[in-house]
Amino acid sequence: MTITPLLCGEIHYFRVPRKLWRDRLLKLKRAGANCISTYIPWNWHMPCEEVVDFEDKTREWHVASVFSRRLRGFLDIATTLSLKITVRPGPYICAEWEGGGHPWWIYARIKKLRSLDSLYIKHALKWYRHVMPILAEYAERGYIPILQVENEYFWGFVEYIKTLKEEAEKCVRNALVVTNMNWYVEDIVNTIDEYPVVWNVVGFDEELKKYMSSQPGLFKMIMELEGGWFTTLKHGYTPTNRLSFPAQWTELLLKTALAHGLVNMNIYMFHGGTNPGYYTGKYVTTSYDYEAAIREWGELSERYYAIKKIYLFTKTFSHLLSSSERRVEIRPLHTCSDLLIRGFERGAIVVLRNLNDSPCYQKVLLNNTVIPLDHSIRVHPKSAKLILIDYSVSGVFKVNYTTAEPLLKIDYDDFKVLVFHAYIGEVTETFISAMRPFRVTYNRNATVSASENTVKINVEHGYVDSIVVLESESEKLYLLFTTVERAQKTWLIDDITPPLLIISNVYYIGEVMRSNNTLIVNMELDEESCGSLVIVSPLNMESISVSGRKLMVEEITRGVYEVAVPQELCNEREEYRVVLRDLYVREDSVDYEYRYLEPGLNLEEAGYPGVGFYVYKLQLEEPLKPYSRIALLGVQDYGVLLGEGVSASPSYNYIEGVVEKELREFKVLVECTGHSNDGVLYVPCGLVGGLYVDQAVVMYLNEWVRVDYKPPYSSSFSLGDFIENPVEVFKLLKAADSISGIRVKSIEGAGLYIKDLYLESINGRFILDFGVDYPSNYYNRVLVFVNNNYIGPYIAPLDITEYLKPGVNRLALLIEWGQVDPVLRVYSKKPHYKILVQEGVRGLVEKWFKKSDLDMWSKSVLPLVFENSVGRVYWVKLRFTITKPNLSKGPLRLAIRGGGFRAIVFFNGEFLGRLSDDSPIKSLYVFDDLVESGGNDVSILVVITSSRAVIENVELEPYYVHRFEEVVFKLTNP
Repeated sequence: MTITPLLCGEIHYFRVPRKLWRDRLLKLKRAGANCISTYIPWNWHMPCEEVVDFEDKTREWHVASVFSRRLRGFLDIATTLSLKITVRPGPYICAEWEGGGHPWWIYARIKKLRSLDSLYIKHALKWYRHVMPILAEYAERGYIPILQVENEYFWGFVEYIKTLKEEAEKCVRNALVVTNMNWYVEDIVNTIDEYPVVWNVVGFDEELKKYMSSQPGLFKMIMELEGGWFTTLKHGYTPTNRLSFPAQWTELLLKTALAHGLVNMNIYMFHGGTNPGYYTGKYVTTSYDYEAAIREWGELSERYYAIKKIYLFTKTFSHLLSSSERRVEIRPLHTCSDLLIRGFERGAIVVLRNLNDSPCYQKVLLNNTVIPLDHSIRVHPKSAKLILIDYSVSGVFKVNYTTAEPLLKIDYDDFKVLVFHAYIGEVTETFISAMRPFRVTYNRNATVSASENTVKINVEHGYVDSIVVLESESEKLYLLFTTVERAQKTWLIDDITPPLLIISNVYYIGEVMRSNNTLIVNMELDEESCGSLVIVSPLNMESISVSGRKLMVEEITRGVYEVAVPQELCNEREEYRVVLRDLYVREDSVDYEYRYLEPGLNLEEAGYPGVGFYVYKLQLEEPLKPYSRIALLGVQDYGVLLGEGVSASPSYNYIEGVVEKELREFKVLVECTGHSNDGVLYVPCGLVGGLYVDQAVVMYLNEWVRVDYKPPYSSSFSLGDFIENPVEVFKLLKAADSISGIRVKSIEGAGLYIKDLYLESINGRFILDFGVDYPSNYYNRVLVFVNNNYIGPYIAPLDITEYLKPGVNRLALLIEWGQVDPVLRVYSKKPHYKILVQEGVRGLVEKWFKKSDLDMWSKSVLPLVFENSVGRVYWVKLRFTITKPNLSKGPLRLAIRGGGFRAIVFFNGEFLGRLSDDSPIKSLYVFDDLVESGGNDVSILVVITSSRAVIENVELEPYYVHRFEEVVFKLTNP
């Protein structure tokens, strides 16, 4: 099955407010894409085992009503825009999403995920039987070319993938079923992900070569090409956890992929959006902005325009890129750039890459001819340049070479158009030959040397576009030369007939409507959008007007018009007016309704979703004495002790403190930010460890013997089975004295690490702890063995006392990935206690975040200061008056300045997101649908985590403000 090309962008309907679906998809289409890719999360549509929701029947307190589960509605919008759809229904999706798509309720029943375990596969296939009939409707109409099962199962287990594929094919007959990042499959198409280190192209080249040589004859696609990165709590950075990704890096990756022969690609993410409520993967922020092409709030980034250039080229030159391949001999004459080439029956593309910090001036040798003749090819620092060689435009004209980059090609009935671009001030050279005599019938701003069958065109790219028209007896060819800046904002409107081409400075062109003699084009204008529009269309333009004002229109040659958009149109913008009217504060008593929890039972097993806030009450059989040191272990994720009697700092994973007075009971508030999106490990939420008293000693576990070992990944290898019963590791451990290993000071990287530890006696409780400082949103995957007993995967600090003995004890850790620095903490005892749990705090249960009377609230002013209030919970309510502009528009953000607290924020009664000291994200996108003209409420649940917490200011302001205009084209003789 051949599908060429698929130019996709990943946009998740579940991360985008429903009313913005069309806006985001149209922006994708305007970037030259012809395909939308999306995951379909199992847990989003089956939030409870008995609920299947594709119609927005489910309401959850932490999910704003702007988000939608109407999968058909999203797919319908894509189809009306003539976008193909790549669908990825899991059952595992990763996506930095809650549980990697696994529903919370599955954790209470199944410990072996992503496997052929009878219970797991039963539920996974049941999910398929709910979602696949919907997808089949669109596949039958030709809209779904690709359906991906599973995701990133790196370890093999082909039988599992095959089972999912067979079920998918039963239901969806007209789509190619693939899987992703499983190099062990043979007859099932494997697609790949590529997230290379910035400016390290060597590994990227090698991966693409390896991939193109795999699975001969099967469909090839980069299912995820790095379009940014996400952000996490604790050690996250902005704009992404890997800092910033320059747009030219994305452009270089795309050009490199084309040069390797990959024309099917998906940018992940094209628009990241927002994580609704607590549907984030563990430790992932509310914002899923991803520094993507379309930012979380809808703004177009430099990456958008960089991708747009390559997608327009790939889309309009698909006839070249899909033609038969041929060998072409081209080599660079200088070493300042490397060269990649792809030869086709109709021509060749050459990619020159310059990874240096200074420009490269290059010439190339083609069939013993040096090109270009008069100038050099300028390749800018840290960038790639794509040029055409020996390209047959049609049966008449051929582009022998050009040092300008091709942007797009359009074939109209009576002329063809090629658009090229280069940086301002750059001189480019284009040499064209023809099978028959031709002449230059129009020249604007170019130096032309012509003979009967050839023409050489030199262009100094500047603020005025250059146009050259070549005409033979049977064909007319328009060559348009513009700058990189204007190429990025060149808009090909191909959802009308004939297509409309606008070379411009316009920030964005959205909806276009056509009647017989009128064309209405919606434009979004920023300060740089005005100036010259070069419009190409065979339609006869009588006039063009904006806001009732006619613009000067000049037909500079047949079908090419120039229009001047006055600068004042871009400068005139109305601003939002935001006024803070009132501020109120109320303390939350926290207690509402507790239930006893059976010892050892986690939240999911107790019937709770396991996300959000939970209050635990520990009732001790014997009181703790003053000055006792306590440790609360296995807090998933963030915990803070409530009330008086204990001095302790809030923390992730475990809390240490000192009892200040005799204590029989204490409470801990746990915020569970989601299940790990790892998708393999069973990682429950809540308080999964226990209470320990009086730490006696900390043993730092250094000096290990490292054995080179990794699990035997293969087509038959099941990671779930291996984690449950690692038989091969047992065999290794039994032979540990006879196998070779090297002595290492600490644990570094993958392998089997063995340590003999001498314990004189076993008094107290021994806790194996890898530390609380997890640097990312996933857990290290480590299997723990003590004295040849398999304890299991490390998820939280492990009490290994019962496996120890006086004398020599053998510890072994199998590190599949991650880096750990283990210690053994010894406590004097683990007291007996009862556990009660409550979901939420009083204000959440009683919905104080809704608009209500404020009799119980105290009026206050900013700044708000909370002294010596660690462990107390407050609500802050602010009332803003917002006046929206008429012709201008800008998405709003809400920022809370201050520190010493964790907060969840509601806007007009709807959950907006989470903020905290340890999050790099300091503001939240305010969904457009929630903003009302007039009064607006912001409600903030504040958990105090420091001895001095301050809310200095709450700011509500637009990210930007742009003007929106309808441009009306009056046509004659349509």
